[in-house]
Amino acid sequence: MQIVGIYVLEGLLIGGIATAAGPFLGSLLAQVIGKTFTFLVFTNREPLPIDITTQHFVWSGAAAALAIVATLLPAVGAARHSIVTYKQEVSRSTDRPWFQRYFIDVIVVIGAAYGYFTLRQRDQLVTVGEGGDLFSDPLLVIIPIMFMFAITLLFLRFFPLMVAGLALLGNRFLGVSMHLGLRQIAREPRQFTRLIFLLVLTLAIGSFSASMAATMDRNFDDRVYYSVGSQADFLEIGDYDEETQEWSFLPVERHLEVPQILSVARLWENEDTGFRRPGEALRVGVKTYGVDPLDFAQTAWWRDDFSPWPLNSLMNQLALDEQALIASREKFQGELNLSLGDPLRIDFGTPQTLEFFIAGWTDLFPTHYPEDGPFVIVNLDYVERSLGQTPWTVLAHTDPDVHALELRQTLLLKRFKPLDARDARAEIAAARDDATRVGIFGILSIGFLIAAVLTIMGFLMYSYMSFRRRMQQLGILRAMGLSVRQLVGIYAFENGFLILLGVVLGTALGVLTGNLFIPFLQLSVDQFGDTPPFVIITAWADVLKIYILFGAVVAVAFPVSAWLLSKIRINEAVKFGEEQG
Repeated sequence: MQIVGIYVLEGLLIGGIATAAGPFLGSLLAQVIGKTFTFLVFTNREPLPIDITTQHFVWSGAAAALAIVATLLPAVGAARHSIVTYKQEVSRSTDRPWFQRYFIDVIVVIGAAYGYFTLRQRDQLVTVGEGGDLFSDPLLVIIPIMFMFAITLLFLRFFPLMVAGLALLGNRFLGVSMHLGLRQIAREPRQFTRLIFLLVLTLAIGSFSASMAATMDRNFDDRVYYSVGSQADFLEIGDYDEETQEWSFLPVERHLEVPQILSVARLWENEDTGFRRPGEALRVGVKTYGVDPLDFAQTAWWRDDFSPWPLNSLMNQLALDEQALIASREKFQGELNLSLGDPLRIDFGTPQTLEFFIAGWTDLFPTHYPEDGPFVIVNLDYVERSLGQTPWTVLAHTDPDVHALELRQTLLLKRFKPLDARDARAEIAAARDDATRVGIFGILSIGFLIAAVLTIMGFLMYSYMSFRRRMQQLGILRAMGLSVRQLVGIYAFENGFLILLGVVLGTALGVLTGNLFIPFLQLSVDQFGDTPPFVIITAWADVLKIYILFGAVVAVAFPVSAWLLSKIRINEAVKFGEEQG
């Protein structure tokens, strides 16, 4: 109790300082989050108006209390040892960790698995209520972290067996340094599992956070481009003749007379169209899009997962035969059981009908949402020769330095009649100032940086403590005849093996967690929130940043450790080891 009392007093002193300083440091961290532009990219925004209240100190004190409890647990375990049992534990691990003895790791794995299957049934972590309000389940938000924690704990249960098997296999094939290194890890696994746990968990969290941020960033941009159809669009009308009831338009190519417009393509749509299957009287409604195939292929925004065929291939089909038609696969192939080459007669809300045949399939089409029903894409010139011209939308590639609204004014001067204009890049840039978006990417960025710092600090602390703990053993090995080079080899192999194992498993676990859970994180903040679907991105460039930082630390730490090993004096090392017990 006296020893525990010492730890309590020390904890209260340090915890009191942390409780007082925590809210002020937290406000600085909140300011960093408030300046987030996107993942790991920060901009110069106005400081957030943050008021520190009593509640902040309450939460800070609660965190300090948890930290004190965390330090007391090992203190209580150490205080219960006699000098004999302590010597035994130092020389050899005598039992498994408490979380393995009571199967806590297995219980956590079961909980994480239950959470995953719950998510599969709910489809997403964040949904929209009937009134449009965004709500979330906090328990579900932490399930990905819980999953990584559970898998890491479960791996530690099998880590000693894995190392022991490698040591047994390498008994005859490995050199002295590698063999002794594996034997040492297998003999005292509890001294090494802490480093493995830290490396695997922090690298997993770091890679998962980076991948989630990159995926969400890409998904938001894709949603905007999908809605606009290209970098910019102009909803245009022409001149309408009341007597002839016909529209007339300036040639669309004249848009290119504006230097900031790099390419254009017409996109025409009609919601009143429909078709009848041969031998059936029931009319099936369908939305028809008309395009200029070659121009559309050069201008429209497209993603490879929208169709089984590339966009160029689909547009070539429309260009080669004006009666060719691209149909939505779910409706025409799935429900109606139609095939490529089948004829299709479409009426356009008038007695006028046109003959087509199915030349290709697509699942999605920019500006069209599943809620709008089935759709087809046709050659616009073919439709206009039969029905005449009607207003269309002009998709455009534009200079990024000019807003589409400015180009609209220029087009008005050139006698075009654009009623409205949208600029996808401007909408994306404006949305980066949204408070929710800033908070999400700020927290992910800070979490990623904290994971990187913890990985580096943990390795440095482990290297220092491991070197001091092993000094007597290394001195004895030196006295037995091992050379300094062999000692360095043992130390380098042990640390290199653990680091490589932790980095590989941590990265693999982060990627696995991303592929399993990121699809559930699609935010449905509007009725079109699920279109287009998530494309999972593994942020290898950001994970590489951790590798580079960690590699730089290792590149410094290993030569220093090798230099210290070369300076070991046998008599001092053995004496130091006796003093340490």
